[in-house]
Amino acid sequence: HDILNSAEAKKVIVFDSTQRSVERLSVELSQRGFSADAIHGGKSQGQRQRALDKFKNSHINILVATDVAARGIDVDNITHVVNYQLPDEIETYNHRSGRTGRAGKLGTSIVIIGHVTKEGSVAGPKTLEHLVDTVLYLEGDQYHTYRILRAVKNRFGATDEVGIFEMEGVGLISVANPSAALLRERGED
Repeated sequence: HDILNSAEAKKVIVFDSTQRSVERLSVELSQRGFSADAIHGGKSQGQRQRALDKFKNSHINILVATDVAARGIDVDNITHVVNYQLPDEIETYNHRSGRTGRAGKLGTSIVIIGHVTKEGSVAGPKTLEHLVDTVLYLEGDQYHTYRILRAVKNRFGATDEVGIFEMEGVGLISVANPSAALLRERGED
């Protein structure tokens, strides 16, 4: 909810897995005051095109979609992709995320992971931390090449382990001597 209210979220696609869940989420967002519409394979071509045109022309800023929108839809300036439900295949995730940050522009892809409690509510991040064996945070500034991988919990309890990685063209590469790298960078200022 906070993500959709942010000033940066100008044009957002929210992906969910089924036609029913996409319709339900679209209606719920509209009832909460967001300008949203749905697109999925259960709608006619005309209905899909009208929803897509409203999204392209910024008459709505949230398009809730099944994977029918993950491939082949060309919409400029999508600021955020929210994966409300993860797809079964990584290739589908890549196509979803590929809707944002196109043509040299920045975009944000978000994965929402949750757990439904016995009471039927969605548990928050701290509750989720109690359900898993390991909790890792990947931290870093988008304008800096170094990323910190911080382990805050493993199956035996709290831990304070940190790894430093450098973002390269092929992905994250472990920094062999973090102290030397950070001191060398500090000397450049």
